[in-house]
Amino acid sequence: MTDWVAVAYGVLDLREWPQNSSEAEIMVLATKPTEPIGLSGPTAALWLRLVDGPVSEGDLDSADVELVREFEAFGIASQDEHHPARTRRVSPPRLSSPLHEMVYALVGSVAREEGIPLIFIKGPVLHVQGLREREHSGDVDVWVDPQRSEDLVHSLTSWGWLPVPDVWSGIPIDHSITLKPDSWGCELDIHHHFPGVSLPEEEAFAELAARTMHMEFASVDVTVPSTPAHTVIEALNLTRPEIGVPPNQERRKHAAMILKGGGLDALEFTVRLKADAALEDTLRSAFPEDFHGSSSKPPLNWRWREEKNQARAYLLALRLVPRGSRAKVLFRLIWPKSDVAIASNSRVGAQTNKVLAARLQRLSRAFKSHR
Repeated sequence: MTDWVAVAYGVLDLREWPQNSSEAEIMVLATKPTEPIGLSGPTAALWLRLVDGPVSEGDLDSADVELVREFEAFGIASQDEHHPARTRRVSPPRLSSPLHEMVYALVGSVAREEGIPLIFIKGPVLHVQGLREREHSGDVDVWVDPQRSEDLVHSLTSWGWLPVPDVWSGIPIDHSITLKPDSWGCELDIHHHFPGVSLPEEEAFAELAARTMHMEFASVDVTVPSTPAHTVIEALNLTRPEIGVPPNQERRKHAAMILKGGGLDALEFTVRLKADAALEDTLRSAFPEDFHGSSSKPPLNWRWREEKNQARAYLLALRLVPRGSRAKVLFRLIWPKSDVAIASNSRVGAQTNKVLAARLQRLSRAFKSHR
């Protein structure tokens, strides 16, 4: 006799959630590319039986058997008791936006199925750990094993996320890939490195992976940084330089306060990442008695962002590229691909669908910044 169990890439119990204005009792994300669906009444009750299952087909009436088979076709039920997405619990929302929470569960589930190591950073995780007041974020950030970042991007395309055209794509200067959704309303930032960190990206990820904890989003366990490790990531994020923009002292003060809250474990992790040079002033403020300065300069991935104009910044950033590839990369910066040129113009509010015009306008902005 066939036994059935519930499977999902994410599930939320909305029955006692105060903000629920719909009739849905359970929000479920199937294991096949789709958007979350709401279940209510007898349909929700049957699916919840599968959560507590296995449920023998012999214990179901003909209507329920037909419904369970529809569940299977949709991707929320399985005859495999050991299915990797088997759902054994249904938790209430922990974020103000259930759809946003589902994104965490989806990315975590896809990565688990593909065997891709990743760690969720920033955003609501900081709020849960008491490192920032704001709970909601407009996007989801993950730090992924640098050897598997492209694999994750490929796996998420079928779920509706596509890479945003960027002049740095595929160049060693790049530290992340931004994915834009078609309908989810939440961008993804796939980090394979972090500005300010001098340690090679594979070693940096390994150091972070050794300092993690688990957190639940939409009934799915995901990996996040330990609180001390996360203070370092947030400090780097808060103090990251912007080309042509003076350092923000308020952000530095805030970063120092956060680092201090991480204690000596945060200081030790900063040194292990070789991020102490980039965060030197912040560390001196946070740990005046324990930090005695860095013996090195900030890495190039930090220093080029400190330049006062874009042209100089890009020339310094080119030093991150192997010598034999610099001329090709420089040409790409000056005369980018058509989709990159259009996207670059769009980001600064310039509206044109003509590639030549977009390229020339981009060059004009660069020359003006160089004066």
